[in-house]
Amino acid sequence: MTHAVSNRTGELDLYSGHRFHTLLPEQIARNRRIELFGEVTRLERIAWSRAPKLEWDISGVRDHSILWTDGISYFLTNEPYEFTLLTSLNTITVPHSLSPYCGKWDSTPGAQPWTTCTLICQPADRGKLLKISALLQNAAGSVKPWNIP
Repeated sequence: MTHAVSNRTGELDLYSGHRFHTLLPEQIARNRRIELFGEVTRLERIAWSRAPKLEWDISGVRDHSILWTDGISYFLTNEPYEFTLLTSLNTITVPHSLSPYCGKWDSTPGAQPWTTCTLICQPADRGKLLKISALLQNAAGSVKPWNIP
């Protein structure tokens, strides 16, 4: 996978789906994290219209969400600015270095993102979520920090 897809209309920002003449460092880093998240978890990002209507056990609000699938089950990344303590067994925290959104951009070395990403599954998929959690934790230390393009 490439970090930015180019053609005559500009470079694709994977998070927003919009094309820009030139991607900003924030957009390049987001593209990198979105691709890494998919590669590490082996999940594919899908449009909401391609999934059945599902209820999600979300602590707090749904914000900066992306729907993912392994072809059978569905998973949701959620990154609100106001993080609520996780109370659901169907939710894990995604390491910042692999979180798709990460909130307000700060290129300062060691800076922390403004959002915390959770990955949420349906109750029947808890076993898959635990395997994904292990994959994310194993990969987190070997990738660039969240704010490096």
